[in-house]
Amino acid sequence: MRYSNKTGMAMAAAVMMLGMCTVAWGQAETEEILSNTALTLGTKAGETDYAVEVTNATGLTITSAAIRVDGNEYGDELLPEGETFDDGEMAMLYCTPKELAPGATSAPRYDIRLIFDDGEVAVIHTLPFGDADSVEILFDDEEMEETETQEGETEEVPDETEAEEDPLAQTVVAYLKFTSKSLGSEQNTCQHERDTLNPPAVDYSAYTDYSYSDYTDYSYSDYSYDSSSDISYEAPVYADGGNADDQCGTDGILN
Repeated sequence: MRYSNKTGMAMAAAVMMLGMCTVAWGQAETEEILSNTALTLGTKAGETDYAVEVTNATGLTITSAAIRVDGNEYGDELLPEGETFDDGEMAMLYCTPKELAPGATSAPRYDIRLIFDDGEVAVIHTLPFGDADSVEILFDDEEMEETETQEGETEEVPDETEAEEDPLAQTVVAYLKFTSKSLGSEQNTCQHERDTLNPPAVDYSAYTDYSYSDYTDYSYSDYSYDSSSDISYEAPVYADGGNADDQCGTDGILN
């Protein structure tokens, strides 16, 4: 059967439209599946909220996450109830920006506290909201505080004092890797997080010794006051023959 050119063109257009509809339907279905299954940390409250794609590359499962602003109290739990942030999983992190106070000279600082399934706690300082579209969370297992036992084995030494004061205090180091939009380069916050948890000791050995050991001794030990002087006290004699010790007579009248 032969078709005219117009009929052939119409059939070709119909086939193309059918293909485009099939592709569009497939994309919509995929997006719907992703939106229904993707993990979210926090809730998007508005179009101005920060949104960052986060990948858990720690090798551990994250069971809790919370954000604090400028070192204040942590906010609500970010993980949905009953959910965990598994190793290798991606999630969308949402955060409502804090309004700048009048006269503020610096942007707010956002920290996130992570609790892992083994009970360890990490705090990642200064999340790059607005400067990164995606970040990767990694675990710094080299920073674990260890000591040699008598048998030559290594044993972790927790900070018992800090743990008693706050059961959610930071115990391990986790850090971020991301591409900074402002700097245009890959960033790694590992060393920053190490120094934040365990600030490096200050070496004062190079400072000048300003001790006063070489100064003159200005003590007064050589300046004694001998009270055994030859100057004796004599009471003055008054005109009536009395003296200063007899100022009053027996009748209370001054002599």
